[in-house]
Amino acid sequence: MSRPTKVNVRHIAGRLQVDFTIDGKRVRRFVNARTDGEAHLIGHRMLVEALDAKRAQPLSALKITATEAHRLWLEERQPGEVPRSMVGRFVKWLGPEMLIGEIDSDIMKRFQLERRKVVRPGGRPLKGTTVNADVARALGFLRWAHHAGMRGDVPKITWMKREKNPPKVLTVDEVAALLNAVKGDEFFEPFYLFALCGLRRWEIIEARWERINAAQMTLMIPRGKTADSAAAVPLFGPIVDWIHVKGKKEGFVLPMPDGMRTRSMYESMKRRFTRRTGFVLANAHRCRHTIATQLILNGAGLYAVSKLLRHATIDMTAQMYVHAGAVEMRSAIERGLPDVLKQKKGGVPVRDPAPESKSSTSGE
Repeated sequence: MSRPTKVNVRHIAGRLQVDFTIDGKRVRRFVNARTDGEAHLIGHRMLVEALDAKRAQPLSALKITATEAHRLWLEERQPGEVPRSMVGRFVKWLGPEMLIGEIDSDIMKRFQLERRKVVRPGGRPLKGTTVNADVARALGFLRWAHHAGMRGDVPKITWMKREKNPPKVLTVDEVAALLNAVKGDEFFEPFYLFALCGLRRWEIIEARWERINAAQMTLMIPRGKTADSAAAVPLFGPIVDWIHVKGKKEGFVLPMPDGMRTRSMYESMKRRFTRRTGFVLANAHRCRHTIATQLILNGAGLYAVSKLLRHATIDMTAQMYVHAGAVEMRSAIERGLPDVLKQKKGGVPVRDPAPESKSSTSGE
């Protein structure tokens, strides 16, 4: 049995050299790389090209473990570009001996089931959407390995269906209490005013004054969650007055310390606010659900709400806010019903009282 093909990296005269053996011939090349990991990656790509040219071995001959591929993947990532912890947990779950080319659909299915068994604080399992997001990050890592020539096609996976529970929304009193609690705070007051316009957390944190059109009162979102195209989002409500008062020409709208615009920094600021004021701030995405639900209940069309939320399709909006559509439909039906069907007592339509007979009237 032939030895697995392996790429070695050596330091020679201050330069990095890769060498590997293919078809009994040793290949040595100096590469323009800054780190050993980058040199490993270049060497692997050179090996793939050589194998493809000679038709000596298939891609599966590259005996690269998932752990080694993960190390190379980390060196290519930019800070804050992709959540690394989930990919790290995926690689750790695979084990140190698992080859990157041997990860198939069955392994991904087992990983999906293992994530579904995870219990959050309070005894609740992970939601289907959270499990899908974790699996999507793992597939992103395998897709990178595919493009780097370390494996064949990316395995297929059957996504978990979204729970049909209606999204949690804030009541009118809760919204009023929230706005009253954050009033005057230089970060959380504009943050929640933007959130009540349907913006996502990271869209608010990355908002810049240059992207706000004060004349049309819109905010340009350079990239979306489900599409790469930019979108102009209308701003309405109290945020309009706040922008007119606090407006600047450039820079980030929300101040954050040390320039760290990350989720962990945002959560840390929320905890400090709660310790300082005693008020527990609501989840930002709940504000997005709240404004969408209120718009539908007050007669806004699904198309307009879908455009505001920047969903990929209008069907996504309809499925997510089906409860609000049912309430709107019931109100419309009740407005169109005849009076005899609206008057109910114990769930049974009540008929108008029968007129008294003439005999009883004349007897008096």
